Amino acid sequence: MCASLGIEGFYIAVRGGVEDLSAPKIFFSPGGNKFVRSVLDLEPRRLALKFESFVVSGLGNYFKVSAKLFDSFFIS
Repeated sequence: MCASLGIEGFYIAVRGGVEDLSAPKIFFSPGGNKFVRSVLDLEPRRLALKFESFVVSGLGNYFKVSAKLFDSFFIS
């Protein structure tokens, strides 16, 4: 895909809860791999594990609630 379309990037698919036992699925194009290693200073597999822990812990729901509270207080 990178060679024919010129698209660089990555995707990470992780489990949604503690009951799901699937391993994270990752794909990194050469440019996406370079970005994660140089800009984020992480190994791609480590980034996937950090993202999985964020999702499974439920912190994503916390940020949704915080955004709604912010909108209701500061945007009129």
